[in-house]
Amino acid sequence: AGDHTRIPCGSYARLFTMWLVTQIIHSKKQLIETNESLHAILKSLALKTDGDTRRRFKDQAIRLLTCSMSMFRNQPTPYPICADFDFQWNHRLPDNPALGIFKSSFLISNPFFDHVMDAAFPVKRDAVAAMRRSPFCLDIYPWLSHRMSYNRDDTRISFDALQPQFGCRFKRPIDFRRNFRRNFTTVCRHYPEARTSFYSGCIILHPSLTAVP
Repeated sequence: AGDHTRIPCGSYARLFTMWLVTQIIHSKKQLIETNESLHAILKSLALKTDGDTRRRFKDQAIRLLTCSMSMFRNQPTPYPICADFDFQWNHRLPDNPALGIFKSSFLISNPFFDHVMDAAFPVKRDAVAAMRRSPFCLDIYPWLSHRMSYNRDDTRISFDALQPQFGCRFKRPIDFRRNFRRNFTTVCRHYPEARTSFYSGCIILHPSLTAVP
């Protein structure tokens, strides 16, 4: 993002990403058009629908849609999620048929669309809803679900390898390890099929069932 104050952050940005990816997978189109109101989207994500939540959720959605990212080591050039978008979400107004139907649209960029279609995987909606207040859990849960989808052998991953991905805000490795373990334990309560263990500065992923069969 050009302005560091506009970088997407927190649970709302992550939840909006999951909602947008779901729309891409269901439609299999780069142009996402929806009549779904912001009120309905917030309810589907088990969020409050008051004015403050609407305002903050929409703000994080716009931050995400207007930033650029790089997802691949072999593709260092950042790219946007959306090439263009048109919000028809008024965070001040609840659902009201008398106001008419307004269609919001999101034109997904080629790199992001290709990545979603190639690498997307299902997660449990109720698990996401239960962890909706924790950005850390919302990072770990999709990561663990994805890793378990192809993990065939016991795999050791050191905390030193995990911290650049999950814990850049922690200056001390011990603080990252403590917070990661606490949030990882929460994630595993909502993903009981995941077989994992901790050993000597590592997390071990054992072959497990996927979060969604």
